[in-house]
Amino acid sequence: MTMPPTRLLVLFFLCVSAIKAYADTHQNLPNALPNVSVGVLKYGTVNWEMDVIKHYQLDKKYRFNLQVMPLSSKNASAVALQSKAIEIILSDWLWVNRQRFTGKDYTLVPTSIAHGGIYINGDSTAKSLLDIHQAKIGIAGGSVDKNWLLLQAYAQKKHQIKLKETAEMVFATPPLLNRLMQRNNVDAAINFWHYNARLSADGFKLLVSVKQMLAELGITHNVPVLGWVFDKAWATEHNQKLTG
Repeated sequence: MTMPPTRLLVLFFLCVSAIKAYADTHQNLPNALPNVSVGVLKYGTVNWEMDVIKHYQLDKKYRFNLQVMPLSSKNASAVALQSKAIEIILSDWLWVNRQRFTGKDYTLVPTSIAHGGIYINGDSTAKSLLDIHQAKIGIAGGSVDKNWLLLQAYAQKKHQIKLKETAEMVFATPPLLNRLMQRNNVDAAINFWHYNARLSADGFKLLVSVKQMLAELGITHNVPVLGWVFDKAWATEHNQKLTG
């Protein structure tokens, strides 16, 4: 069976990072395996890939020691990376662009194209975002969630509305947000894609997809929204020490 491209990229990137880390911190310990620390969201699907690597000891096979740090939110992962508590996180290009704009030289290696969107109840009569722009919207990724930011930009351009001012925002963890939807405590939800899949299976429907949002904003190609993020200076330093 062929391994999906995202998993191949994970292994490739981690292996390259491990070699660089080895040159930096383990030059005097030839038999020691270098550590590669990766921060992952507790409810994110990347945990599945990390579990596969650890379960089958793929890190040992490729001569590094994978250290996985579970994190509670996107903000927590950003803080961990910026404080150098970890070396790599999975994030989106919106966050990376914002950091680069402020002078921080983070780099993203893309891993996943756009997924998800905003979901509503299956029996809702809403036909567009205009019908729910004053409703209660649940958001799983926090105030800087990429899909929430894209939805705001989409609403502003297509409907000339400022969702942040008109809608009532409810921030919750992915499993809690699904329960709120099932209990009709929120009118719409922006959740992680695998929790969206559960909503879809329960009869909820997609109102606006991320692909539609991007198209309205002038991005018509499949854009890798998510990727592995690391400090470019860190990578450059390790590469220089490796190559001499």
